[in-house]
Amino acid sequence: LLLRHTRLGGAVSLLVALGVVALVAVLVLSGGPQQVDYESEAFSYPLKGLEAARVRLETGVAKLEVEPLDEGDQAFEAEIRYDKGAKRLIREISTEGKELYVALRMTGDGRQSWGRGQEESWRIGLSPRLPLSLDISSGVNRSKLKLTGLKLKRLNLNAGVGETEVRLPEVGHYEVSIKGGVGAVKLEIPESMEARIRVDGGLGTVDVGERYEQQGKYYITGGYARADDRADIEIDGGVGAITIR
Repeated sequence: LLLRHTRLGGAVSLLVALGVVALVAVLVLSGGPQQVDYESEAFSYPLKGLEAARVRLETGVAKLEVEPLDEGDQAFEAEIRYDKGAKRLIREISTEGKELYVALRMTGDGRQSWGRGQEESWRIGLSPRLPLSLDISSGVNRSKLKLTGLKLKRLNLNAGVGETEVRLPEVGHYEVSIKGGVGAVKLEIPESMEARIRVDGGLGTVDVGERYEQQGKYYITGGYARADDRADIEIDGGVGAITIR
């Protein structure tokens, strides 16, 4: 539908159709997807001596949940469930001075697996006591980022295929960059935060709440210029709906 009015639309559509046929043939000849048993890895890093954190997540095909930890002695906690027969979790955890660096990504052989109602998942907990830079590339599934209570400094989000929900912190001065994917992105900004949002729409729609005044490509709250608690947000739309409240 998107390509049919372009000069090469017919040829591209034919290639896509042939690709679908080839994929079905491969699945049939290979006996179809195989059932697997998922296993979990859990690990953490202590808060002692740290003053900041940088976290990078590349989830692949998995549901992602990020939320603040309760006040305690951990800077970071993770519980990740995946097919260990087909994939491998690459993790890098280190410190530079008093800053924690965590990078997690999933690699695999591309084999499709099905688990009778089970799904691969990432559950990430972050300390509300550390200034935080967060870089996330979500894959194919649902992502819920509950960042309320965190000392967020910067969020870079590359949304994938599926629905992404983001709830931002209630206080602080932070920057947010979101690249929309194929699916819906819902961004919730607390009433206590002033915000300036630049939106470059993609092929999808953009729905912005009533408290934002449009000024060109920007949507700005009334008290942004004078506020200490404020967010600077840039959104590059993808193929899907973007909702800002």
